[in-house]
This record gives sequence, C-alpha cells and structure tokens, in this order.
Amino acid sequence: MNAMNMMRNFENIFNSAEMRSSRILEEAYEATTKEEKIELAQSALEVYPDNIDAELYIASFEEDKFKKLSTLESIIEKAKTILENGNYFSEQYIGHFWGILETRPYMRAKHQKLLLFLDLERYSDALEESEELLKLCESDNLGIRYTLLGLYCYFERYEECEKLFNNYDESSTRLLLPMAIMYYKQDNFEKSKEVLQEINENNPHLKQQLKRKDKTCLFEEAENLKYYSFGGKDEAILVVRELNYLLESVPEFLDFVEQSLTLNG
Repeated sequence: MNAMNMMRNFENIFNSAEMRSSRILEEAYEATTKEEKIELAQSALEVYPDNIDAELYIASFEEDKFKKLSTLESIIEKAKTILENGNYFSEQYIGHFWGILETRPYMRAKHQKLLLFLDLERYSDALEESEELLKLCESDNLGIRYTLLGLYCYFERYEECEKLFNNYDESSTRLLLPMAIMYYKQDNFEKSKEVLQEINENNPHLKQQLKRKDKTCLFEEAENLKYYSFGGKDEAILVVRELNYLLESVPEFLDFVEQSLTLNG
C-alpha cells in the first residue's frame, strides 16, 4: 500500500461516523454543565447510534435508580447484540474481554449494572453479575475480584472465598479485609488477627477509617476518588465504602479489630 492510499484510509477512518461520534462524546465529557453534557452525548448518538458509551453517559445522569436499572438493561442488550453480530461470544474470545476493544462498552455497561445492584442492596444479583464479568475477563481489568470476594464472604461461601483469593498473588487491603472477616465469621480468630495485622502493616490508615462514624461524609469522599494509592488513606476510604454492607453484617467485628490492633482514641 503506497503512502497516498494509507493517507486516504486514515482519513476515512478519522471521518467515519463512529470516530466523529467518539470525538463528540469526548466533548461531552469536557463540558461544564449537565445540560451540555447530555446534549452533546445525544448528538454523538445521532451521528452513530451504536455508540454504547454515549448511552451509558446519558444514563449516568438518571437519578431514579429503578429507571436507571431499566435503561442499563436495555443498553446491555443492545451492546450484546452488537457483539453477537461480530461473533465475540465464541469460545476464543470468552475470558479475554476488555483486552478486545470492541467489548469494552459492553463490559462498562455490565459493571455499571453491578454497581447499581450493590447500591440497591440486591447482593445476590450483584454476585451473579460479578461472576459473569470475571468469566468474560479473566485478567480482571475492572477489579471485579474485590467486589466478588466481599460478596462470597457475605453469603458465607467460604470455599469460593479461598479459591478466588488464591487465584491472585496479591496482598492488597481490598482482598485481605474480606478474608479477615471470613475467618472471624468462622470463629478462626487467630487467623483473622494475623490477616488484620498484615493489613495494618500494608495500610495503617484503615483502622482509623473503620472507626469513623460519619459514614455519609466517608461515602462522599469515596465517590470523589479518581484513583487511589496502595497503602494510602484514599485506599482505606475506598475499602470501607465498598465493604460497608459486609461490615454492617458483622458489627462485632469492629470491636475485634480494635482489640486485635489495640486501637486507642
């Protein structure tokens, strides 16, 4: 292929409806008002109706959780149909989603549905969604393992807890705290204490975040986190927020943490 043909191909791709739609959506992300954001995202959809990310962005502004869930389910079905038409659900692709660019909008949509299930306290549905996401993307680029481990512990599916934890060579607070709670629920207090001490070495901020009474403020701080650092206060805030439902199911565990780590003040 000569240089002229390569240039024409590049121009065709750059000016395709899909690419123009993507650029408009980027403008929506950068817009300053909710109205501008939604209007631009709708424009992106008009240019390319299969822009799943544009639909997801519009859905993110829906405040009614049940309407949002219905919308997400419709978006997921649409995204699934697009992938089915491309034969992406064949055996060669299952387990490698996210690594394939075309699958990412579908994965993002399902992840948003998972988060909404958690928000609605539909934990059985959240567990099922988590398992499916992890099956589709074994490398777990979305960090589904953290959510799933907490849910396994919540439902006392301890064998699955052990198996999932052992699948990852990782000693992050997000994985260790559910394991500490699991051992506590099994009355294996010595093992739970060992894990808590490892957590404390990795992230000394967690013990203070667990003691916080102002949960509303903590949740807001977690929502505003764009990223977190391992061992940092931001990680501790994130962990307490995402495992709040599990912590509330074992209220005595916090006293055990205090005794195990000799918290004072």
